[in-house]
Amino acid sequence: MLAAGAYQLTPLKRVCLRHCRSPFAFVAQHWQDGRLGALRMGLRHGGYCLGCCWALFAVLVAAGVMSLAWMLLLTLVVFAEKVLPRGERSSKAVGIAFLALGLLVATGVVAMPWLG
Repeated sequence: MLAAGAYQLTPLKRVCLRHCRSPFAFVAQHWQDGRLGALRMGLRHGGYCLGCCWALFAVLVAAGVMSLAWMLLLTLVVFAEKVLPRGERSSKAVGIAFLALGLLVATGVVAMPWLG
């Protein structure tokens, strides 16, 4: 939770989010002809998407992949980051919230029994 919260606030997260928020702009800026070019573009864009969401997926694994509440919450977070006009702000807010929750769990104030 702490690592995910910290990552949400990094410049790398912002760069990846910027590319993921506008796939058409990405295609226009990084166009390459042919099948190999399409493969390179897809891999590059996939790298940005992975960089954008890996920490959120790590939280999902830690919080419980089978938890519908966590799945819904993180789905809404990804939606807010990628679609809403102020998605970058929501990313920062989520980062701060994860840091706070991570500190509460680490200090024992909040229990998450599924974490062992």
